[in-house]
Amino acid sequence: MKTNHILLLAALTLLASCKKDSASDGASHTVAVEEARDTTAPEPEIIIRTYELKQLVDPFTAEKKLVELQLKSASPEEANKLYDSFFESNKKLLSKMMAKEQNILDNFYSYFYGEKGPVSPPDSIQRKVVQLKNAGLEFCEQGEGYVDICLGHDFYYNMFKKYVTDDYKEYLRIKADEDKVFYSADAGLHVTFKEVSDRVLNWENFIAKYPKSKFISEAKEDYRIYLDDYFFGQDNTPAHDDSGKYYEENVTEYHRYIAKNPNSFAAKLARIALEHTGSVDKLIKIIRTEHQKYIGK
Repeated sequence: MKTNHILLLAALTLLASCKKDSASDGASHTVAVEEARDTTAPEPEIIIRTYELKQLVDPFTAEKKLVELQLKSASPEEANKLYDSFFESNKKLLSKMMAKEQNILDNFYSYFYGEKGPVSPPDSIQRKVVQLKNAGLEFCEQGEGYVDICLGHDFYYNMFKKYVTDDYKEYLRIKADEDKVFYSADAGLHVTFKEVSDRVLNWENFIAKYPKSKFISEAKEDYRIYLDDYFFGQDNTPAHDDSGKYYEENVTEYHRYIAKNPNSFAAKLARIALEHTGSVDKLIKIIRTEHQKYIGK
């Protein structure tokens, strides 16, 4: 990759950003931007709160443009590394943004919702919404009253899909698809059991196709979680009644899955679940034992 050209472009991008500020505060703005981009060490929250949101959003935008330029001449393996470093850098930068905007996150529902539903927030907050949106960022509700600043659900997939290796591309596709909808909160599922089965099958196929992928441990853990949810639900959306008998909708769903995916390992577990007549605790042990034999720890 043309490193010197890229570094020069990055420097010019940051310089142009700094020149937009008034002369009186230009020096302090430059320092703040460089501090925001330096994600090698944590900063005290009191320092982060002195930033303007722009001083955190601008480095994110500049790095995105830099990575997009690097991707054009990168091999698939180099593109993988660019994704890895960009993802880690963004985690730290998003953490700083959330520390800076803690007031909005803590009072999100007061600003954005009234007694009759959604309302327009104050202009000062709406400007921040627009600023984040223009950079591909947004306030996202996480359930149970929690709100974060996050990237759009398909941000990484759209940015890297043409450049990375096949396992990275499939991993990012699955994540983008999952993040389109709110999955779970308050100990209950916010999707149907059929939609849970789609996630089960996605990760089962990923594990079978890419056993050496960097993401294999994460894939196995996600697969385990979705299998548990598929066969047992969650506390507020169980798959069975108090006696341990599956609800009719779940029985119908398991038959649908078996018919459509007869060779899937999850179909084998569905057959075991449908034939089981003992306690739920015993079924949990059986299914988890079968899962461990199939996938390993």
